[in-house]
Amino acid sequence: MNWTRRLRLRHLQLLVSLAETGSLSDTAKLAHTTQPGLSKWLKELEEDAGAELFERHARGLRPTAQGEVLLSHVRRLLSEMERAQSNLDALREGFAPNVAIGTSPASAPSLVPDAILYYLGRHPRAHVSLQESTMNVLLDRLE
Repeated sequence: MNWTRRLRLRHLQLLVSLAETGSLSDTAKLAHTTQPGLSKWLKELEEDAGAELFERHARGLRPTAQGEVLLSHVRRLLSEMERAQSNLDALREGFAPNVAIGTSPASAPSLVPDAILYYLGRHPRAHVSLQESTMNVLLDRLE
């Protein structure tokens, strides 16, 4: 079985905490778990991954090169999870996106109406504003 399938969100947070604190005992306290349990979990994870993820020193833990690679992925995953939660919260609270479209007179009658209808079909609460002008004017208005 692929070791990544057994990882849970809590495990990802533990890895980041270990890297940030550099301490099994500090991370265990923050996670409301025991230091021996956390140490055992980390050892099993390293065995499953086939890589030493942290160097152990008298001063604490430091991520290895392999650990840094994994941590970069873990941080992105956690960031995406936070973004997903934020998006879900916004939808639950009735968030309606604002979309501003700038178009040239040549595209306005042929392409834009269908694109707006398609978008509104997928996002019925959205507010769409349309500005038709030359590209020089539209580029100046870009934010």
